[in-house]
Amino acid sequence: MQFQLIKIRFLQSYRALRDMGIARALFLVLVLSFVVFIVYNAANQHPAWLIVLYGLLIALTHFKRSDRKFLQNYIRYDGILMTAEYAIVAAPLIISLIIHQNFLHLASFLCAIFALSYLPPMQNRQLRTNILTSKIPKQAYEWKSGLRKGSLIIIIIYFAAMATSFHPAAIPISIFILSVLPLGFYEKGEPLHMLLAAEMPPGAFLLHKITTALKIYSLALLPLILVYLIFNLQYWYIPIIEVIIFSIIIVYMVMLKYAFYVPNEKSAASQVFLSLGVLSIFIPVLLPLMPVLTAYFYNKALKNLNPLMYDYH
Repeated sequence: MQFQLIKIRFLQSYRALRDMGIARALFLVLVLSFVVFIVYNAANQHPAWLIVLYGLLIALTHFKRSDRKFLQNYIRYDGILMTAEYAIVAAPLIISLIIHQNFLHLASFLCAIFALSYLPPMQNRQLRTNILTSKIPKQAYEWKSGLRKGSLIIIIIYFAAMATSFHPAAIPISIFILSVLPLGFYEKGEPLHMLLAAEMPPGAFLLHKITTALKIYSLALLPLILVYLIFNLQYWYIPIIEVIIFSIIIVYMVMLKYAFYVPNEKSAASQVFLSLGVLSIFIPVLLPLMPVLTAYFYNKALKNLNPLMYDYH
């Protein structure tokens, strides 16, 4: 069964590359090559920070996996399999640590992903769900769904940030983590009837989705920013820059979702460009690409939605 699953993973990767086309695949190779170069250099100069960032991304992926029950029921050593998958994803980091002979950091990282692979999925209770979603409008169903799934970790991070707000780095780190979470809310297309329920033309619909997302995001972080300014006014620009950067990425994610919108499905091509948006957070030189790609995907989203929402023109 393990070998069959590995075969399925390779087939999924092949299909994703095939759906992208040659031009997009070459662009992806160039981006990944640049990422490997950055990781290689950072592994020598800042290995601890790099491990933290990689660990965060893997943890977010682990707790959002939808195949956990399947693996537990049909794979005998599901924890080892997931550890291997995470190690493959982190191969640039692992190889770079070996080349630079940072064996202590390497051992710590491998132990961390091994332990993480055996952690059970987080159980979300109604109380946590109500706290986070009660004030969110019904039209923001992506946010309601995402907050239900990650309610526990969000509440823990939020209150930990408040408790340690006197430290200059506490709230900026918390804002960063909390801002990464919504980037996965726009991976899957909603059912067609939910899309049509808005009863708006495509342009107005996209504008509504953007303004709603930015309103929820900014209001959610406002208390943290205000508390940070009370204790660390001299560093006022740090959370502001974070919010601006992530707002740009969120708008990009919204456009990306509807540029490749298919009801009830995740687009393989959109997943690639979604990864590019996430990478731009860690590689600032990619950030200028985001407004350009956002404008491109806005036009693509209009063309994609027009046949579906023609009754509302």
